[in-house]
Amino acid sequence: MSRKSKGRKKSGRKNNRDYEYDPVTKSHRMKPHIAQQRRAANARAKATALADASKRQRELDRTEDQSPFQRALRRGIPIVNSHDLGPCCATVESLNNKNEAMLAELRGTKFRAIDPVTLRPEVLVIQHWFVRKHGRHMAHFRSFLKDQKVRTTG
Repeated sequence: MSRKSKGRKKSGRKNNRDYEYDPVTKSHRMKPHIAQQRRAANARAKATALADASKRQRELDRTEDQSPFQRALRRGIPIVNSHDLGPCCATVESLNNKNEAMLAELRGTKFRAIDPVTLRPEVLVIQHWFVRKHGRHMAHFRSFLKDQKVRTTG
């Protein structure tokens, strides 16, 4: 067998003549002008795909058969519920009931932090899931905890 067919076999669109053997690193690498041509072809393909996508998006935006709600959903715009814009608790009584219920739920969890003075687990830890669950009420709940002198962290 002759030594002229030196090189590795390529699969797909790769061709052996597009590569050269580098004796210093003892590896095969793509010839620089071939790499430049492929980068340019890839950039052209990306640019045309981006232009086509933006053209399709503009055409979709022009259609009048969709409601503003459907267009907002398609674009991924968050829909704000008008119910969420009002006060979290309608009356003072409901606010106090909510504070008590949240405090009972928080005390029911196992998460505690160590008090540095007494070295006892007396400090309640407000977990991220609790803040996410009761996010609307956290403003008045934290002030309620301060008034009740309940020590928390988190």
